[in-house]
Amino acid sequence: MDLFEDADIRCSNVRLGTSGFSFPDWAGVFYPGGLSRKGWLAFYATRFNALELNASYYRILPPSATAGMADSVPPGFVFCVKLNSAMTHERNAGDAQWKAFDDMLSPLRAAGCLGPVLAQFPWSLPLSEQSFQTLSQIRGRLGDLPAVAEFRHERWYSPEALQRVVETGFSPVAVDLPDLPGLPGPDLPVKGGIEYARLHGRNSAKWWEGGALRYDYAYTPAELLEWGKRIKAMAGGGRGAYVFFNNCHMGRAALDARTMGRILEELQ
Repeated sequence: MDLFEDADIRCSNVRLGTSGFSFPDWAGVFYPGGLSRKGWLAFYATRFNALELNASYYRILPPSATAGMADSVPPGFVFCVKLNSAMTHERNAGDAQWKAFDDMLSPLRAAGCLGPVLAQFPWSLPLSEQSFQTLSQIRGRLGDLPAVAEFRHERWYSPEALQRVVETGFSPVAVDLPDLPGLPGPDLPVKGGIEYARLHGRNSAKWWEGGALRYDYAYTPAELLEWGKRIKAMAGGGRGAYVFFNNCHMGRAALDARTMGRILEELQ
């Protein structure tokens, strides 16, 4: 039986998936050969119960696109949507871009399949009062939407900084990254209202080169089991958790996420 074929598993308290789904190099690795790209999302939704929509970071999609996505997935499936780069990296998004982003979310809201919105900030974001003001402004733009924030520098993962993040209305994201100076570790000393984790791989040799190869990493069974225990703890007490693999090169995210699903079933 495939991991999320039955409704009980699909509606479990762990939302598990990948960061994006429409990668050409997944054909023949995760997607069956001969399956058209139009059928990829529907196939994906038979294996996972959540998707982190990463395309919105690069361009804000028209509502017709997200309406089609909502129609392609079963009840109980959830989309978590990443903020556009103009909002988190350039930080120069205007009213028109924010309205377009809200319009993009509308079909997902209407279908009842919208999860938390993800704000992923760059390594270069300074830990400063101005940055906290930026977080507060972004949070204000999001209204009543649940929101999580990921940072790529360890300076943001001290207890004091994370507490300030929580006070702005964001829940901090737990991350798995290469063991390199300046990158945060996986354990959060401060919890927010939403348990959310992103696993990027541990390709230390390619990380600072950027590009797709930084995500060229296959987790070992021991590494996945370690994270499985951590996820079980995150989701305990009825809190639930969102977990997304972002080591997307050559379909590794999908393969590792499926293995994680089996591990979580065994840990129940």
